[in-house]
Amino acid sequence: MTEDYKYPIDNFVKGRYLIPDIALIKSRLIDIYAQPIDDSSAYPVARNISDFIQNSIQFSGQIWLADSLETALVDEVGREFISQINDDLSGEMATTNAIFDELILEDGVASLDSRHISFELSGMYHGEQDRERPFSGSDMRVSISGKADRVATNICFGRFEIEADGNIIDF
Repeated sequence: MTEDYKYPIDNFVKGRYLIPDIALIKSRLIDIYAQPIDDSSAYPVARNISDFIQNSIQFSGQIWLADSLETALVDEVGREFISQINDDLSGEMATTNAIFDELILEDGVASLDSRHISFELSGMYHGEQDRERPFSGSDMRVSISGKADRVATNICFGRFEIEADGNIIDF
């Protein structure tokens, strides 16, 4: 973490999201122990590092622990930004007689460059049809794209900017 002079450790206080690199931690543990390790062995190390960053460097944002950056985004973006996702999809939702209540993101692609993290996520938004009205679709294919500035090292990010788009599946 100390090698990145553009995004120093001191900047953790400015971060909103910390996404530890579990795969890198696992790789380093394998190097240290010179033998294969259990996949779950990296999580306690990641948790300890995250706790250190929270307590010693006063990071006050959220910590997303997952096997990969893509998995963290798939698991957390839907929960964290559900209000904005609903706002972005409200026009498409209004074309149906359904109440959408179950967003399931399934796939994600993320890229990290020298200044940003950017991502594309996809999945389904399931709804419940109002039975007293004609059927007009109760499921929606959803895609969410977003980006955030790197703040500290390659695991701490600022505010995410996201956009969601969707299409009703009418069958």
